[in-house]
Amino acid sequence: MSNSPENQTNGEVNVSGGRDVNVSGDVAGRDVVKSTTTNVTHVGFSEKAVQRLLLLVGAMVFVTAACFFTGGVALGFAAFPALAKQVGSSEGAAQSFQNKLAQVQALPAGQTTLFSFTEDELSSFVKFNLSEQLGFAPQTGRARFVNDTSIVIAGQLESANNLQVAATFQLSNEPGQPLKLTGAAAQLFDTGSALGWVAIPTGVLQPVQDRMNELMGNVQILSATAIKTDPNNPTWELNIAAR
Repeated sequence: MSNSPENQTNGEVNVSGGRDVNVSGDVAGRDVVKSTTTNVTHVGFSEKAVQRLLLLVGAMVFVTAACFFTGGVALGFAAFPALAKQVGSSEGAAQSFQNKLAQVQALPAGQTTLFSFTEDELSSFVKFNLSEQLGFAPQTGRARFVNDTSIVIAGQLESANNLQVAATFQLSNEPGQPLKLTGAAAQLFDTGSALGWVAIPTGVLQPVQDRMNELMGNVQILSATAIKTDPNNPTWELNIAAR
């Protein structure tokens, strides 16, 4: 019988007489504990890239929404319910406004008079008599009272491929400038609200102000009263003086 030590192999444990024991792993009691490393490969965007993408999309949505609401800021949000209001529109009402305006234009310097008109008369005059003079497509102009001292005038601007535009005006006591342009906007999408309107430079609709003030003549508004006997068709009464 040979006296050489017996070699034993049991899994990863190599035992040889007279030699060291080599263990591939950690020994805990009688068990061999092996440590392994797992490599994970990510396919597609990294987590940071996804976060940046979400932030970018969120910023774009915010900016887009803000742009679509700039029209409301420019005109004042009350202008849009006013524009959506249905008013009477007739050539007879337009002629009535024209006759009253002629009396104002003929007023001698230094004299005062009451210039009263309804919302229907003003809007009809803008639609039938002024649309093309204001740069709008024929009979697309309209006007509404926004509150007791301001109006909004809207129409399809022919020079901009019939783009729907609107401008707000405040009554002014400056001689020769009874209407002051305060804001302008264009409608990109028809949503029935301020959404879809974007602000535009007031200079685009400056000719509307110039023409309206030219029609009134060299007058000064001394006072203005809103009469709401008929809430569906209010009346403005302007105390004006010719200069």
